[in-house]
Amino acid sequence: MIHGTLAAAVPPLSGDLEDVDQSAVGPLVEFYVRAGLDGLLSLGTTGEGILLDPAERRVVAERFLEAAGGRLAVAVHCGAQTTRETVALAAHAAEHGAAAVAVIGTILVTQ
Repeated sequence: MIHGTLAAAVPPLSGDLEDVDQSAVGPLVEFYVRAGLDGLLSLGTTGEGILLDPAERRVVAERFLEAAGGRLAVAVHCGAQTTRETVALAAHAAEHGAAAVAVIGTILVTQ
């Protein structure tokens, strides 16, 4: 269950800003744990998630979930440009223990 204070976690990027620095996820999560947060949102409102390809998003979600180790509730942003990819990312997050997922809502207007 998601409750309390959550932070939107910025995926740590490599020095060239091209890749996620996977080794930096653990220390970042430790910072959030020591800060007394109840949870975090991975790949969400900071904007980087949607810029990563789906394979990278899966890896980043896994790293945050592993690093949290149940000490923080982790919500994973799974919104994508297609419903199919959104569903696939959400299923992946659920399979790896995410407490919640966030998605991009769309409105379909027909005439």
